[in-house]
Amino acid sequence: MGIRGLSTYFSDHGSHFENVEISDTEVIVDGNNLYFLLTASCKGLNNAFGGDYYKLYKCFVEYFTTMKNCGISPYLVFDGGHEEIKMKTARKRRLESIRKAVTLGPSSQHKAPGLNSMGKLLFLDVLEELNIKVFQTEFEADREIAWLAMQKNCPVMSNDSDFFIFSVDYIKLDSIDIEGSKSCGKLICSQFNRQKFIQRHNLHSVELLHLMASLIGNDYISMSDLETIFTSIKLPPPRKNWTERHRRIQSIINWLSKEKDTNVAIDRILGCYPMTARPKLKQKILDSMSMYAGHDPSHQVLVEPACLQPHLRDLYTKCRLTARSVDVVTRREVYLGCTQVEERNLESVEIQGLTLFKTQLSIICPEKMSIAIQCRIKRWYSVIEYYEVDPINVLELDKEKRLELIHRSLHAPLESKVREKLEPETYGLFLVMNLWCENNHPSQYLVIALLIFRFLILYVEPHVAQTNSIKKLQAALNSKATPSGKLPYMQCMLAYAQFFHLDDSMRTSDKNYDRGLVHVCNTIQAIYKRTRQLNTLLANPITLPSVNHFFC
Repeated sequence: MGIRGLSTYFSDHGSHFENVEISDTEVIVDGNNLYFLLTASCKGLNNAFGGDYYKLYKCFVEYFTTMKNCGISPYLVFDGGHEEIKMKTARKRRLESIRKAVTLGPSSQHKAPGLNSMGKLLFLDVLEELNIKVFQTEFEADREIAWLAMQKNCPVMSNDSDFFIFSVDYIKLDSIDIEGSKSCGKLICSQFNRQKFIQRHNLHSVELLHLMASLIGNDYISMSDLETIFTSIKLPPPRKNWTERHRRIQSIINWLSKEKDTNVAIDRILGCYPMTARPKLKQKILDSMSMYAGHDPSHQVLVEPACLQPHLRDLYTKCRLTARSVDVVTRREVYLGCTQVEERNLESVEIQGLTLFKTQLSIICPEKMSIAIQCRIKRWYSVIEYYEVDPINVLELDKEKRLELIHRSLHAPLESKVREKLEPETYGLFLVMNLWCENNHPSQYLVIALLIFRFLILYVEPHVAQTNSIKKLQAALNSKATPSGKLPYMQCMLAYAQFFHLDDSMRTSDKNYDRGLVHVCNTIQAIYKRTRQLNTLLANPITLPSVNHFFC
């Protein structure tokens, strides 16, 4: 949800945070916040070339392993589909993502750290691998996160400004010191001292803090509803680094500091409005305050989305069905996304997985309906097709029928000698690469490069201390302490190590950057992602390689 301007306002008042060390507790974590934080802070990512998923994998594993070693049991809650009130922001973010995708190069890739198509899949794989609980809400997750923390009497970890207001212990995600926590044995972080803030600003109760947030504007009350208030409340003088929004926040705090009774304060605020407007606005204020306090007895926390078919709800809440599934059913539209480097004048890489995606729609939709499929077109996005869905009841399909359906969606014959000769995971990889080659006709060098990467990650890197550092490999080869049995692995990895690292000349110049080549490589990610999603819906009739063993 977020309250615009509140996060920077509170951050400017750093004295309201306390350094703490926590252990042996459950924490409710804002899953989307944490995912974007980790992808932004992971060192050495080269997103301009399509992902660097093995680095991301190690980053995710290290973070959660450290948490668990400190006795922290994280419970990650993720956002779901888009409510109408959020669509304006969603459309703006889509355009920002497209702009980055078609302009990003090696010299500017640090400006778009989250630009990777399969990062979220990998993140969820790591959570499953480490047995960490997850839940995906029907729409926005903030209220569910706060209320779950209230029920469990445990802290919330997020960077969202709403949690300054909710009646929960709030730890900022970007304050967590993972490196320091490794040696400490406890999680080192900063916690917001809400009571200290209330006392410093002479607010007489936490209810007045809830009222303050409601009068600033949130999803319950729009800013247009509140403009009248600021004709009656004096704004403080401008300050350096303060926006007009910060002045409004301070003016509300100053005004409320003179009030002792919340109900009296609400009545005085409503005095600025015509009598006919007061009942509706008062109810909005009370609902907003009740939400922050967790006082709605009718609200059930972490409820399965009723808009989805019953047999899909468990997959959805466990994050194995994309959040866009809710948009498909409730809004009858879906945006295919633009989350990796693309060549502006070529068709979106997402088109490569469109047949697979349409099969997904047939399984997700409970009845015949027309779905507006939106996708990137050059620097914009638009509807590329109104797809008339003919529903498939997956419960009526036996294993062989499911296998046949995914093969048909991948343009691959079911009866194949290749299937008999390959290991299951290798066959899954073959199916993805076969469709990629059919659509793009990549050079043999690209195909070989993908296979070499997979070989190195699976069979070589485990024997070289999980490193591809040229200096470390050379030092190990020159060391008498290195066991002779590891030398061939060291030599093999050293021969390819340079290809895991960005050429120094590209850090400042995109002159030698081939965006078209990267675009072709990224189409296989789109095919893999849609194949994974469809395979999950069909109860995994084929075996696919994990993200970090598939694409560098």
